[in-house]
Amino acid sequence: MNSIVYEILKKRNETCNNSYPFDFPKDRVFRRIKMYYSKAGIEHADVHSLRKTFGSLLVQSNVDIFRVSKLI
Repeated sequence: MNSIVYEILKKRNETCNNSYPFDFPKDRVFRRIKMYYSKAGIEHADVHSLRKTFGSLLVQSNVDIFRVSKLI
């Protein structure tokens, strides 16, 4: 996160009564990802699959495993 994003989220937190920066149902992201998987014809995948893919791609790109563990 860069300083601009940090300041935007900080200001939003100060002006909103929410405990999160964005007010939407927590399962919205999961439903949206499931919809995209369906459109792409990908079966038996979930949000955690994205995390595993992210980690695998980092390792394949020669990012050291310690750094990968801190990112995922």
